[in-house]
Amino acid sequence: MRKEKILAICLLITLQTLIIIPSSSVLTKAENYSARIAQCISPKISVERKIGFISGGYIMITDTFLLSSCNLSNSMSPITNYIVGLLKNYSGNLIYYSASSDGEKLVITPLEIGDKNFLWLNISFPKPIEVTGNATYNFTVSYVFSNLIIRKSDNLFHAEFPLYPSLTSDADYCNVTVTLPVAASSYPREILSNKTESFTELYNFTSPLASYANISSWVEFSTSVFELFELKEIRKEIVIDPWGKIAVTDFYQITSMVNIYRITFILPKGAGDISIYDAYGKYERSQMSISQGNYTEVDLTVRDLLRGSSNVRLAVSYTLPFWEYIVKKSWQDYILNINITKPNVGVISKPETWIVRKISVSASLPEGAAPQGEVKKEWLNVTKLQNLDFSLKYQYNILWAAFKPTLWAGLAMGLAIIIFSLIKLSGKTGAPVSAAVSLEKIRKFIELFEERDRIVSEIENLDQQSRRRKISRRHYRLQRKTLEERLSIIQKDLSGLKREIESFGARYADMMKRLETASIDIEAMNRNIADVEFRYQRGEISAEARRKLLDEYGQKRENAENIIDEILLRLKEELR
Repeated sequence: MRKEKILAICLLITLQTLIIIPSSSVLTKAENYSARIAQCISPKISVERKIGFISGGYIMITDTFLLSSCNLSNSMSPITNYIVGLLKNYSGNLIYYSASSDGEKLVITPLEIGDKNFLWLNISFPKPIEVTGNATYNFTVSYVFSNLIIRKSDNLFHAEFPLYPSLTSDADYCNVTVTLPVAASSYPREILSNKTESFTELYNFTSPLASYANISSWVEFSTSVFELFELKEIRKEIVIDPWGKIAVTDFYQITSMVNIYRITFILPKGAGDISIYDAYGKYERSQMSISQGNYTEVDLTVRDLLRGSSNVRLAVSYTLPFWEYIVKKSWQDYILNINITKPNVGVISKPETWIVRKISVSASLPEGAAPQGEVKKEWLNVTKLQNLDFSLKYQYNILWAAFKPTLWAGLAMGLAIIIFSLIKLSGKTGAPVSAAVSLEKIRKFIELFEERDRIVSEIENLDQQSRRRKISRRHYRLQRKTLEERLSIIQKDLSGLKREIESFGARYADMMKRLETASIDIEAMNRNIADVEFRYQRGEISAEARRKLLDEYGQKRENAENIIDEILLRLKEELR
């Protein structure tokens, strides 16, 4: 009987075990299936990243995203947007971004979420996207970066870039292709691989791509033809005279120019009487090639002295046909319209210029004209794809142009009668109010002013060599005394010429005053910079305070230098 009970109990336990095992297995399978279903609420993502180098010194990254279904559920919710990102330390170099799908632009906006590590961009789809079953959807995000390519030596360039896009969820894979202008001379072989004989294409494949990827890479290449070109500022000054003439001067500030032998300026349609100046004077007509069409293209061969320079200033002056850019609305109402950028052309200048940090435009109207809007306008961080126009309404009575000479003629006649009467009474002759403009004196002033700047630069260089003990104390004193004596003579000659040029008229007097003020500002900023360095060496200020002060004083000094360059270019223009 006891054996029978034991056998019955064993049989019962066996039956329970057989029931529990299948139940447990089914439950496990159900849980796994539920987890996979949960994972498929979002679509599967794969990314093709193309990294290219644009002449001028830009890096373009194009990401093509493919969204597909996990094929395990047909109940995924439609997608209305997607978030992409990049490392925050590249945000200062990001100058352009866009998103599109099948040629249609998508709305892309930055997300202000205070993330210290990433810059996030939200891409909105025009209608909800469903990727169930075999359906797929792809879209492209493009970025353009500046100042990520630097020249390490004469012909050696170093480029750094984000290797992967940063995403908020894992991607199935990311395939990266880096295309170089010439063969790569060096790159991290543990990250990038070469599959071509020319070494102009490097690859990286990772699967899966983890969310919040923060990996960068680099590559170096050697060439004598890759161009670095950074156009920092364009300042356009428009002068409208009462006799139907529009005169324009464009001032260009270029802060990087490597392997640049020719620069092409894109000017408005119908530009004529074109002249170009730099710090060394006016360019000959043989150094320019001009072609006309829907716009005016001026191809300039730059001087050897400017190639490889880090700070170049050029001035392009020209005239425009009056009725091409002035619209007459009534007998005294006019509108000036000039396009600043040429989006249909796709360039601001050549080499390819993707961005200009600052563009400013000002208009000077005929005397007697009343502007109906701002005569000055400014734009920051202008890309080549933007369409900028400068428009100004003004009122002007054309009779003013005829009235003013008549008025002056009457005044001159009256003045002549008065002078004649005084001469008759006193027998003395009167002195002229203003002297005639002497081009020779202007030319001599420019030469002496530029020589003064060169001597000041030599003295600064000499002081640096002395501080670093590169030259002996005796040699330093002797050479500095020679330079100071020459500088004293030049300063005396400049003072005399300055007074003579001021007598040419109010416009020249104003230029001399601005030159003097800018020169004083430069000297003051140099003293301030030297004082900051002294205080930092003594431990009176922190490294951060030193950096901020040097940036502030350096910017003020650069502004003053720009004023001097602008005035010298204007004076040189007087000589043509």
